[in-house]
Amino acid sequence: QNSKYHDLDLFGHINTTFKAIPNKLELRLTMLFHDIAKPDCVQVREDGHYSFLGHDKASAQYAVEFLKSLNTPHSIVNRVTLLIENHMNKNMKVSTMVNKLGLDGAKDLIEVLIADCKGRININQEELDRLYKMKDDIYSQVEVKSKPLDSTKPTLYIIVGLPRSSKSTFFKNNYSHCEYLSRDEIRENVFGYKGNMNHEEEVTRIFND
Repeated sequence: QNSKYHDLDLFGHINTTFKAIPNKLELRLTMLFHDIAKPDCVQVREDGHYSFLGHDKASAQYAVEFLKSLNTPHSIVNRVTLLIENHMNKNMKVSTMVNKLGLDGAKDLIEVLIADCKGRININQEELDRLYKMKDDIYSQVEVKSKPLDSTKPTLYIIVGLPRSSKSTFFKNNYSHCEYLSRDEIRENVFGYKGNMNHEEEVTRIFND
């Protein structure tokens, strides 16, 4: 592709990203088509490198035409189109991504961006680490639906989830104005390590107090 962003030819890149993406139909279709219009959009820059400006929109159009010819459900066509059109937006903020694509769409897009980053021999580890950090931030986002609260009464929020499922991150992102009570933090502050389970009666007493 004669570009500083790629060290594989187009077929090699698409094949590598296809293997790197989770086994989900919409995601695999996205990787199959995401760069397919590059030959139509190639431009040679003054430094000799190639530019493929507009290939995201053109590739999405190829995908639409092909998928519609197979009578693919509209929901799949729309999701694949949206992902291809946004697969160049690696610097999009997480909040913008969620607002633009919805939570499920953002989760799909970050998988696409990660697979695209892996689609080379010499992976840019710094970029990949940044994308994984974005993935963690996206998966910590939860759509909260609640009825209007009586502001004259105190409110208790109970965050429930499996260990290491980002409950603390979710709290900090959504309820940083509230007091936070955590058994993990009691263990760490009082006994030096949040994984220390040898003093659970004392932890419970402090928690309940």
